[in-house]
Amino acid sequence: MESSNRQNIATVRAKLEFPVWHRTFTKAYSAWSNAPSDLKTPLLLHGPALSAAESWLLDCPDKLSEGSVPPQCCETLLTTDWAAAGVS
Repeated sequence: MESSNRQNIATVRAKLEFPVWHRTFTKAYSAWSNAPSDLKTPLLLHGPALSAAESWLLDCPDKLSEGSVPPQCCETLLTTDWAAAGVS
């Protein structure tokens, strides 16, 4: 019984993690895209936020398909020269 409860909790958690992350990512992307050019670099994803975005992009590309996020955001994530932007 306890094992079944753990599985149910894990299943619910897995179903909720992406929508919560996606909402956070969408807000971050909106802030970045609406920022003046001199403030864009500090708003780039880095650290754990960048790692999470890369993981979701690799693990669930179908959930990040056209229409679910702004079309240029995944391209921006993948093509940004992070070293030139000062992000390690």
